[in-house]
Amino acid sequence: MNANTEHEQHDGLNQAVLVLQIICASLVAGVVIFGVFTLIQASQAPQKQPYLTLFAFAEAVIVLPLCLLIPKLPGLAQKRSSQIGNSSSTKNSEHGLTTVQSRVARLQIQKIIQYAMLEGSAFFNLIAYYLEHHYLALLAVGSILFVMAMIFPTHTSVTQWLRRQEEIAGFDENDSA
Repeated sequence: MNANTEHEQHDGLNQAVLVLQIICASLVAGVVIFGVFTLIQASQAPQKQPYLTLFAFAEAVIVLPLCLLIPKLPGLAQKRSSQIGNSSSTKNSEHGLTTVQSRVARLQIQKIIQYAMLEGSAFFNLIAYYLEHHYLALLAVGSILFVMAMIFPTHTSVTQWLRRQEEIAGFDENDSA
């Protein structure tokens, strides 16, 4: 592979990571902005029967581990190397993408799904807090924002993920031989 191709791939990866970071940060920002609004508007005493808060908290308890399992779902998991090629310069004939571009696109889909699940749960808990004024809902929102921060895509984490995908593709190719 020549130096220009490597430079183009590095620039493409940087651009893909930036797009992914903008999408994830926007989803987090929506939660934070609505959270600030909710905290400013909430001035009543907590209700005695916080049914909505308990339901929203239970939903958050279910969504948090599920969003971490999303990358392991069969439809989003690593495709077999025979389907997309093994080399980072191999073209995917179906879409004209390199294997790296195809993998980065798959990672973007995974992250968008993860963040959408978390954002929905956070909004549900913020609405529960807005209506019932129980701090349990804020605990759930804080936990969700913490997880969002922990799984935020960085250039390093995306590069490491791509390396793991190449290793998996290499193992798959060895198994089929």
